[in-house]
Amino acid sequence: MTLVEALRMFNRKERYWLIRNALGEDSKKLDPTFRNSLNGVLPIEERENVWWAMDYHLDWLVGALHLFSNGEGTAYKRQYYRTSELVEGPQEELVKGNQEDVDFIIASSNTLIFIEAKGDAAGWDYQQLNRKIHRLQNIEEKYFNGVEPFFFLMAPKALQNKFNMDKITSPSPNWIFDGDKLRWLDLQIKNELETNFEDFHRVGRCNEDDDPCKTGKFFLVKNPKSSNKNNGRVAKVQGR
Repeated sequence: MTLVEALRMFNRKERYWLIRNALGEDSKKLDPTFRNSLNGVLPIEERENVWWAMDYHLDWLVGALHLFSNGEGTAYKRQYYRTSELVEGPQEELVKGNQEDVDFIIASSNTLIFIEAKGDAAGWDYQQLNRKIHRLQNIEEKYFNGVEPFFFLMAPKALQNKFNMDKITSPSPNWIFDGDKLRWLDLQIKNELETNFEDFHRVGRCNEDDDPCKTGKFFLVKNPKSSNKNNGRVAKVQGR
């Protein structure tokens, strides 16, 4: 069983299959420009045949890597759900029974690429990112033998500049870090709005003074290109 075959067996994310249905057969292949951005990670001869998935659950990843490592014949054989059954004391859980996932996953032969994307200027969720990196490292210790992994963050350049490496508390194996920094890919908008992520309109609930309020009776649509509060008000509507 190949790595891609094992990963495919778990890929039941509806949004993935919606995209595949909507975009047709060509959606199996990654865009050439995007593939080139991974230069040095995927061998040239494999770039056109890579497999991808989105919102891939980390529980699925454990299951897929288990089958890849041990064979499909182990599918119905009970496994210890923690890092090791030989070590006493607290251990990390391999299978958590939740929907924690990786935004985008790419596989080719024995190469496995994880991509976490961020486009909103609200900022990075460092706690979530640390937790996810830490969990991937635990899975690595158990199941990455024979697999060459890579981890990337994908974000607009403006957001990359705001990233605080000091808040990454997880250890730094080479497959996650490039020197003392995380690997980066540039996330772009393809000129449909001739804008960037910070220029999208926003909508949120507010009170009668237009101040953000989760329990407010109104909602406000804001134009981020306007620095003036009143000019930025596109619509104010009673929320109920």
